Amino acid sequence: MDFLISSKHSNVPIDKDYLNYTNKYYKVSIKNHFVFELELYDKSTLIFLGDCINPEVVKNHSSFSPLLLKQIKGVFTLIEIKDEIIRIYSSYFGLLPVYYTEDFSFIANNPFTIAKSKGAGNKLNDRFVLESLLFNYPFSNQSCCKDIFRLGAFEYIELNKEDGKIYETENITSWFNKSSGDGKKELENLAELFIQESKHYFGDSHNAITFTSGFDGRTIVASGIYHGFNFETFSMGRQENDDIQNPLEISQKMNIPYHYYDLGGSEFINSYFQLSKRMSKLTGGFNGFLYPHFLYCAENESRSNKYLLTGYCGSELFRALHVQGAAVSPDLINIFIEKDDIKLRIRLRESYKLSFINFAEFERSFEELFEEIISFRKNSKHFQNINHFFYYYVFEEVFRKVFGAWLTAQFENIIVRVPFIDFSFVSELLTTNLAGCNNDFFTHNPFKRIKGQLLYSEILRKTNKTLYRYKTGKGYRPSDLSSLKGNIMILRPYLEKRIKRNIVKPYLDNLGLVSGYQKNKKEIERLFHNLDYFHKISLLDISNKMDPYISESTRDMIFLTASIASIIDR
Repeated sequence: MDFLISSKHSNVPIDKDYLNYTNKYYKVSIKNHFVFELELYDKSTLIFLGDCINPEVVKNHSSFSPLLLKQIKGVFTLIEIKDEIIRIYSSYFGLLPVYYTEDFSFIANNPFTIAKSKGAGNKLNDRFVLESLLFNYPFSNQSCCKDIFRLGAFEYIELNKEDGKIYETENITSWFNKSSGDGKKELENLAELFIQESKHYFGDSHNAITFTSGFDGRTIVASGIYHGFNFETFSMGRQENDDIQNPLEISQKMNIPYHYYDLGGSEFINSYFQLSKRMSKLTGGFNGFLYPHFLYCAENESRSNKYLLTGYCGSELFRALHVQGAAVSPDLINIFIEKDDIKLRIRLRESYKLSFINFAEFERSFEELFEEIISFRKNSKHFQNINHFFYYYVFEEVFRKVFGAWLTAQFENIIVRVPFIDFSFVSELLTTNLAGCNNDFFTHNPFKRIKGQLLYSEILRKTNKTLYRYKTGKGYRPSDLSSLKGNIMILRPYLEKRIKRNIVKPYLDNLGLVSGYQKNKKEIERLFHNLDYFHKISLLDISNKMDPYISESTRDMIFLTASIASIIDR
């Protein structure tokens, strides 16, 4: 999906291959791809880019209000065009990006579209580089292009004759109110609500569901069977992975249409480099070399399906986050656990990932970033505990920058639907003890983490008894969560996993990423020469050590560096 909004005084020509609109002051150009248009009684035009599942919510109103956003299901960007005003909204959590210049003269879904329209080229933003290295994505609203920013998760832009302004659609500090209600009744009501709302996310036909060895995809599969929808399922990885073997076994037993993408095969490995570069550019500089499989699968699924239903955000909503990795880096966690500002500054400055840059070139950017972090930390006073404050950041920033990046790339080919972020369901979930945000901060206790998984179990119990009783890749059954005996059964695979992690080096090529890197090593290392402020010798030295047993943080840092380099590839 592409769109560009610019002043009528700009030199951007109107492209005949795009849908073109104008009002008194602005030009709007939209690529005709997953676009839904509505005319309202107040003579405004509403253009949904992406997926509006229930447009009847809007049709029943004479004019549009930001309050309606929480009632609209789907992932979309919405452009409202009136005679003198244009407004640009995102669906809740801001999963599809909106970028803008500080003076609002250009607004688009990709920073490179703006840079090209301005004639500025892809001038790399130092803050973006610094923050991506520390946190795997920008801390707040920086983009990869200098002087171009990203709209927040719960904000919209209003353009008029004089200028543009940003307004808030929702203050989510009010979301974090822990319930003291009846846990059993909350569980039953939430399960019923998810079952009821999830049916809206299936198309009449041509549905694909991501079906792995975990709970998220299994729950959506169960809902699809329960409501009688036609669908097929798929997963991806090396053939020996649980994420292939587990759903393959289940699908054969239950006669569910299923296929898998072998990410250890030559087709994916040979296309890894080009897929990764495209992923990086489609997502505005996100770690495309770590996630090209999302683009690969979406391209293939779009050949026979219109809709892709995915379990994105489910685990993060139900269970307290407890692993530091690509979504949540150790440096990000330090912002929440280190109370002393001076010690925090030292920790960030001495981060291993910053040892690969010429820090003198980034010193000013680091000071600006740290000021922003200190200002952000003052918001903690609005929350009852550290986990609520942390989840405030997850909902504001992590969802749109991690899951949003995957969705943004996949929407180039297929309509992606995410039942777990249905607003009516999420708002109810967050008032209960079943929500991850209402657990302990970064708890590793398996019995405390079971709370969120109970909801999966209850949904499966109500929708499909076979999937309820079938073992997951975690080594236990959803039904085990519902009994004391089953809870004890859960402890064994948890302890085995912990022991194995301490004894055996993790194998990091389950998705074929290391193999793809090794196959394209010369091309990737050529990209490093685009990075003027990096210590290229250090990068090349680590690159030579890339193998399936390299540390995860080092692997991800190298992939990220390649992604940054690829977006300025000449």
